[in-house]
Amino acid sequence: MTSPRPTEQDAGWSDAAPRRRDPVSPAAPSEENQLTRAAPWLNADALRHALRHAASAAKATGAVVGLVTATGGLAVGLGAPDRSVREPVTADTHFEWGSVTKTVTALTLARMVAEGIVHYDDPVSRYLPYRALPPARHPVPTLQQLATHTAGLPRLPRNLAGALLRGGLRNPYAHYDAEALYRAVRATTPRERPGTRVRYSNLGYGLLGHALGRALGSDYATAVDLCVGQPLGLTPPGGEVHRATGYHGRRRTPPWRMSALAGAGVLAGSVVQLARYVRAHLRPEEAVPPGHPSLSWALRDVQRPRADLDAPQQTCLAWHRRITPDGVAVLLHSGVTWGFTSFVSFAPAAGVGVVAVANTGAVFRAPLTRAAYHLLRSLVDDWVAVGRP
Repeated sequence: MTSPRPTEQDAGWSDAAPRRRDPVSPAAPSEENQLTRAAPWLNADALRHALRHAASAAKATGAVVGLVTATGGLAVGLGAPDRSVREPVTADTHFEWGSVTKTVTALTLARMVAEGIVHYDDPVSRYLPYRALPPARHPVPTLQQLATHTAGLPRLPRNLAGALLRGGLRNPYAHYDAEALYRAVRATTPRERPGTRVRYSNLGYGLLGHALGRALGSDYATAVDLCVGQPLGLTPPGGEVHRATGYHGRRRTPPWRMSALAGAGVLAGSVVQLARYVRAHLRPEEAVPPGHPSLSWALRDVQRPRADLDAPQQTCLAWHRRITPDGVAVLLHSGVTWGFTSFVSFAPAAGVGVVAVANTGAVFRAPLTRAAYHLLRSLVDDWVAVGRP
């Protein structure tokens, strides 16, 4: 099967703009004005070129890269959502987010802390059934330690093999259920004393998401929807959702499924939704609708450094925080499933962010992630060069 002829389009969007499923046309003047008002040092034509370059770096069937500011944005898509169709990808096409999900899990935690439902220093065992409690000799991590990858847990549960045999490499977590997670919690000895070392852990974030769902008397999906999805407008409206097909090499991949470890990487969505999500981090008081002050607080709190154990970057709640040579803080997170790649980054002081998605799995040297991060850094450098307006 051959790939369809690559297509290319520009997209300007704002939260007030209607959502479109047709190929996206160049940004309207009013939308470009929104962009330049928020970031007057930006040049829309130069940005289109830079976004197009970043999207092409993915070497994927379809990719979309977007710039986000406090009031608007600009996106460029290349290719198609599936090799069997000629319909182009747009800013509304849904891609799997992979580990970018962890930032949403962390924000859900922060919102629940702000509401007094849980506390950062609560031991995770408080929200697990008795049969899942680890031996008394094992130190029990707190919710914050799970959220900062300092719980001492391994990257993957040691009892994943059974689920892996059923789901294969293309869906290794699909059959890993709550009982398997409980067995892993009981049997896993932390490699280090919690709070002493950053060790990236899908097991830890899966456990955190599961605990948050139980703290609300529900499940992870409900917790995320109530705390983050609904108030930020990230929950898809009713009706058909246009999803991209994932590819690993030239082979199609099935939709990524996660059961008990959902908090580590189950979410999917569009660049429009990612842009809205980043904009909320850039300007919480403006982006969060009235009646949700705890969410505004949480959006600020997840950006606060918690651990300085992973130099040269700092660890926040899920977010990685880097400081440029000019002293500007940049927050970022990437994600990969078997058939998709995603990347989200933003600089709060400069008021800009870059989001990128592609329907290709892990690629050597992560070209999309590198290109998107380089784009954000260049935007920050330009902001510094013009006097940090």
